[in-house]
Amino acid sequence: MKSVSLSNNTVKRRIDDIASDINQIIAIFCH
Repeated sequence: MKSVSLSNNTVKRRIDDIASDINQIIAIFCH
């Protein structure tokens, strides 16, 4: 269970990183 929760945390972090990258790209196109 601990290993699964750790993997879920890493996935969430990757999703957050991807989301931030997408936000930056959208901001560039908007400006």
